[in-house]
Amino acid sequence: MKKSLLLVLAMFVILTFSATANANARQNELSPMDVTVVLHHKRKPPPPAPAPPPPPRRHKPAPPPPPRHEPPPPHY
Repeated sequence: MKKSLLLVLAMFVILTFSATANANARQNELSPMDVTVVLHHKRKPPPPAPAPPPPPRRHKPAPPPPPRHEPPPPHY
């Protein structure tokens, strides 16, 4: 007996709230899609995605060694 009474009460509450929400949506002339957009608009934007890691650096080829200057021959 108590379970059925509780079930009826729960159904009544659920139907009342859903009917009220539908009436409010019609009164404001909002479609369910608009309600979704409004709800999503209040959300905080997601944090920016982390930057991808930089590509591995390639070493520049070493410059060729400077040409060696041989000492001038001694003058006699």
